[in-house]
Amino acid sequence: MYENYREDISLVQIANHVNLNSFYFSKMFKKKTGETFSDFVMKVRIEQAKKLMQDDRLNLKEINYEVGYKDPNYFSRVFKKYANESPKQFRSKLINR
Repeated sequence: MYENYREDISLVQIANHVNLNSFYFSKMFKKKTGETFSDFVMKVRIEQAKKLMQDDRLNLKEINYEVGYKDPNYFSRVFKKYANESPKQFRSKLINR
């Protein structure tokens, strides 16, 4: 998942890939990682977005697409939920260091 976070990853696809029932895979994933599959994917994407924000040649819309989100508004909401600040606020802090 760390290599394919840009793709449209679904729990069903991953479960099928490893020949498991999606419900069982979901349960096992949560047991092993302590978080849901969707929360894990979100975390990977947002952490990668934070790294990309250090490159001031990329705008936030480009970063949004680079980490697998198709809707910049949704990306912004997810980022804020995870990082407790908007992508713009986070990047502003990086630049003003």
